[in-house]
Amino acid sequence: MSQQTTNSLELSQEEQYFLELVNRARLNPLEEASLYEIDLNEDLASGTISAEAKPPLAYNPKLLEAARDHSQWMLDTDTFSHTGIDDTQPWDRTENVGYTSSPIGENLAWRGTTSEIEEITNFVEASHEGLFLSSGHRVNLMSDEFQEVGIGVLTGEFTTDEREYPNSVMTTQKFGGGLDNDHVFITGVVYEDANETGFYDLGEGLADIEIEATSLDNDFQATTTSMSAGGYQLEVPSGEYEVTFSGTPLQAPITEVVTVEDSNVKVDAVIEHDEPEPNFPPVFDENEDEEDPIDEPDLPDIPLAVNSETIFNESLYLEQNPDVANAVEDGLFDSALDHFQEFGLGENRIPTDVLQNFDPTSYLSENSDVADAVEDEIFQSALDHYLSVGFQEGREGSNIPYDEAFYLNEHSDVLNAVESGDFGSGFEHFALFGLEENRASTQELLEF
Repeated sequence: MSQQTTNSLELSQEEQYFLELVNRARLNPLEEASLYEIDLNEDLASGTISAEAKPPLAYNPKLLEAARDHSQWMLDTDTFSHTGIDDTQPWDRTENVGYTSSPIGENLAWRGTTSEIEEITNFVEASHEGLFLSSGHRVNLMSDEFQEVGIGVLTGEFTTDEREYPNSVMTTQKFGGGLDNDHVFITGVVYEDANETGFYDLGEGLADIEIEATSLDNDFQATTTSMSAGGYQLEVPSGEYEVTFSGTPLQAPITEVVTVEDSNVKVDAVIEHDEPEPNFPPVFDENEDEEDPIDEPDLPDIPLAVNSETIFNESLYLEQNPDVANAVEDGLFDSALDHFQEFGLGENRIPTDVLQNFDPTSYLSENSDVADAVEDEIFQSALDHYLSVGFQEGREGSNIPYDEAFYLNEHSDVLNAVESGDFGSGFEHFALFGLEENRASTQELLEF
């Protein structure tokens, strides 16, 4: 007997990513709680959520329809509430789309900014974190009574407390009890791990991969193809199955044998990314071929780094970014630093006085390899690259009068402090003290 599964409504990349975060948490609840530095049952009675792995949730198109409809209604009406259109409740909205299984659960989340949304991944991650940190929402996320889910992630304008957020991400999670225990799901995602994180990310999903689950106990076979964002699900009775993935760009079929009992099973197909990391070219002295080259100082043979949390100037950041000040005041972020670490670094927002003249456009224009690395998501932004390695390399286009090798060689006390671990780098010292102390940061400034 053969069964073909098709999907009338497909998850977007953002929705598939959110589903992967949810299933990551369900696979290892204690590890997820540790990631966010809370107890699994924080603000809950002891034992409310067990430490055991929870079955993965499978996507359901009817629940997705209900979730998207509610997210859109909240954006359209500037309302953030479980009571929806015509005073409907979560169970009403699932019944209205023809989903009759029970129990039903619902989580809501939103994030907004007055700036452009450059990385929606950050908004999805922040929404997931906020839901997991909330005890009531965490119970829904971890409930083993749920088998299916629809996650509606939509963007648009949203106004709350008379403040407008022209770029907002609204999320509704609809949880459902799903099928009976005689029929459950083999579910998962097919993706190419381009950024080599070992986890699905936006843009990595592979569409139209053929997936077959063939019973090793009888003649039952279920088939489907992966959706545009890479996800899939197959409804199957309990038993042992050989799951096979095939089709372009797979060089050969991927096969895995799984045992399905009374709950869903997750089987992912991952293509390892073989492309090497970019090799950033060294910065050459334009005088190196002359008979009397300039004797440039070398960087000391020690690891160098910039701790953005250490150099972060809270008052400057809030003054320069009134949208962040409003968001902190509204409780969307715990602090300005919280915003910078989640979004600001990726948006090239300046965290300290020393970087006031940093020009991300010129930096990427002058350094095509860095532009490629940002596009490939090796770095979040031009500023991320500069604070990671660019300050050491003397990159053109940064508009920052700073030379790491010169600074460390010119100021032996700073070099000693870096070697002893008091500072992560000369640049870190310069941002905290050197600028105010009028320390020369380049050979040109010393001669001036």
